[in-house]
Amino acid sequence: MGLIIIGSLIIVSMIILAIVSIFKSHSNNRLEILLGKYVKESKVYTASNKARYDDREYQLGKAHVIVMNLGEALEESDYLKQIEDVRTIHESAINYRNNALSNPVLLQAKEVRRPILRVINK
Repeated sequence: MGLIIIGSLIIVSMIILAIVSIFKSHSNNRLEILLGKYVKESKVYTASNKARYDDREYQLGKAHVIVMNLGEALEESDYLKQIEDVRTIHESAINYRNNALSNPVLLQAKEVRRPILRVINK
């Protein structure tokens, strides 16, 4: 029983290593390209990307994330992916603008307190 568990863990780790190497490599064969497309279209991959995006958005602010994603998209060497990324970023920028126009941030004026001055005689 223990050998089955160890063997399955080794096989799973080899599969994970193969998937990671496919994403990190530059020259892929057709099988690797098909596997990469399948994994990128899976719900787990899109959910992890959304979670990563939400974390960055929380830490840095939505406008900053949009601008940084636009910079990354424009540096992309694959033109079709670049067009797709810019289209997605454009949609998120339009949504951000519409939200900002419909829900403006009201800044409250701070009260300026005058300092209390006392004269101290020695």
